[in-house]
Amino acid sequence: MYWTVMFDGEDPGPSDDFVFKFRSLESLNIETRDYALDEKYVEALIKHTEIYDHYSIFGNIKKIVSPDGKEYSGKAFYALVGFYKSKDGGEDLGVGVLIAKLLAGDFDVLGIWPDDVAEMSQGDPEKIDRLFRNFLDYPDEWSDVMIIRTTPKDLPPTHDKRMMTKL
Repeated sequence: MYWTVMFDGEDPGPSDDFVFKFRSLESLNIETRDYALDEKYVEALIKHTEIYDHYSIFGNIKKIVSPDGKEYSGKAFYALVGFYKSKDGGEDLGVGVLIAKLLAGDFDVLGIWPDDVAEMSQGDPEKIDRLFRNFLDYPDEWSDVMIIRTTPKDLPPTHDKRMMTKL
């Protein structure tokens, strides 16, 4: 079961759009299916974008489709995508989570990308906790961290060229 997220590419129009498939937490196990973040966590993460050059926030989520096929485009969704620095000079390891803002202000964690990271967290909510703590507590461990939000219908998408080159 996957959440499908379409991102607007660097050029206008659909020619360079790209898709991520976030493995649904619901499909992983019962312990992680109701995982949420409080608003203070997200505020602290946004504050990191003001402090660290390799943390950024921008809007280019174009379309979101739930595992049951329902489209949620235009709602308050965020993809948090980070790249752990390679220790051996190889390719940086990309990880991501899909979150949605709830009316109460907290954020529901919906999915994890890529599949191998989702599989590693299966059955262990502590591993998901550690991932979120790492985004905040160890900024030097990341080459890039991007908070990507849905694009409001009345505004053009904003881009970060680092995302286009990393993926």
